[in-house]
Amino acid sequence: MKILYLAPYYKPAWKLGGPVFAVSGLCESLIRLGHDVEVFTTDIGGKNERLRVSPGVPCNIDSVKVTYLRGQGYWRFFFAPSLISLLKQRVPEFDLVHISGTFTFFHMAWALCLRNTQIPFVVSPRGAFMSNAMKREFLKNIKKELYRVLVESRVLERASGVHCMTEMEEKAVLRYFPGVKTFVIPNQVSVDTFTPVSEGNLFRQELNISESAFVFLYLGRLHPHKGIDLSIKAFAELAEKHANVQLIIAGGTEAGTDRQWRNLADSSGVSDRVHFLGQVAGKRKLQCFTGADAFLLNSYSENFGISCAEAIICGLPVIVSDQTGLADWVLRHQAGLVVPQDVSRITEAMLSIIDNYPSHKAHAIKSAELAREEFSPHGTATRMLQVYKRCAMPVRT
Repeated sequence: MKILYLAPYYKPAWKLGGPVFAVSGLCESLIRLGHDVEVFTTDIGGKNERLRVSPGVPCNIDSVKVTYLRGQGYWRFFFAPSLISLLKQRVPEFDLVHISGTFTFFHMAWALCLRNTQIPFVVSPRGAFMSNAMKREFLKNIKKELYRVLVESRVLERASGVHCMTEMEEKAVLRYFPGVKTFVIPNQVSVDTFTPVSEGNLFRQELNISESAFVFLYLGRLHPHKGIDLSIKAFAELAEKHANVQLIIAGGTEAGTDRQWRNLADSSGVSDRVHFLGQVAGKRKLQCFTGADAFLLNSYSENFGISCAEAIICGLPVIVSDQTGLADWVLRHQAGLVVPQDVSRITEAMLSIIDNYPSHKAHAIKSAELAREEFSPHGTATRMLQVYKRCAMPVRT
C-alpha cells in the first residue's frame, strides 16, 4: 500500500511529546512490513524552535520519506500555507491518508480537500476529545466547540475510520460524534529498547540516592496537564509520613524551563528529595526506569500514556489517574493502582505501593509480559495495516 501520513510535527521534535514517538514509530514499522509511507509535516520543533531541515524538500528519515513544510504563525496555532497545494497535487498518488491529531491546520487543510477527493482516510484524534481536554478553559472550550461543529464533525463523519488508542478514548469520541466508525489500537512501544540493565544502583549513586530509598518516577513531557503538581504535592505529604522516599522527574518542557515545578517542590519542603533530570533518551531513559521502584502519571487528561506503557514493560508498578487512557488496562491486569485527581488519594496509593511492594511488584512483572506483546511495534502496525486494507481502495499494481 502507498500511505500518506499528515502530522503537524514529526521526529526529531521530541520536545512535543508522545505523538512524535508514536507517529514516527508506526511509519517505520509499516515500512518494515513492506509498504510505502510518506509524511507531510512542519519544521516546528517546540515553542520558538525549528528543526534543522530544508522546508519543502523531501528527505529520508529512518527509511521514511518526509517533507517538512515551513510552519508559520503563533506556536500552537501555526499553519503551513503550502500544504493545501501540496495535498491537491499529491493525494491522488496514495491509497490511503492517515491524519494525526485534530484542531490543527493539517485537519483544516484536509477538510478543504474533501470535496475534491475520494481517497479513504483515517483520523487519530490523539486525546483531543477526552473530557478534561475539552473543558480546560471557558474561552478555549467555546472555540473548540465551534471548530468541532464546523470542521471536525464534517471530517470525522466522512472518515473511513477514527483511530482511538484506548476504550476510554473511544467512548469520548463517540460522545461527541455518535455513529462515526471507530477502532481501537494502542500506541506502539519500542519494547526491544527496554531490555533490563543492571545500572540502577550506579544511577542512584549518581543522584546521591541510597539503595534503600523508595524511588518514584515521573517521566514524560513537563506540561501542566500531566498532573506534575499533583505528584509533587502528594509526594510532599508522603515525605511527612515516610522518611526514606525520593522522586525523580525526567522530561523536557515546551517552554524550555521547569522552574514552576522546582518552585513547587521548594515551597512544599521537598526540593532536597525531588530530582529534575531534564530530557532523557536512550540509555539514560532506561536507567531511570531501572533505578526507580514505581511510576507516577497523574494526568488531568491522557488518551494513552506512552511513558506509563514503557514503565509497565520495565516491570514497574504504576499509579495513574482515572483520566489516563491506560487506566482500564492497569486495573484489568493488576499493573498498579488507579486514583482520582486528589492529592490525598494519590498519597494513599503511594503508601500502599510501598507497604505492599512485593505483591505489587509480582503483578507488575506479569503485566510486563502482556504489555510487551500487546504494545509491540510489529503487532500494532500489523493491526493498523489490517484496518487500512479494509478502508482503502484496491491496491495499485
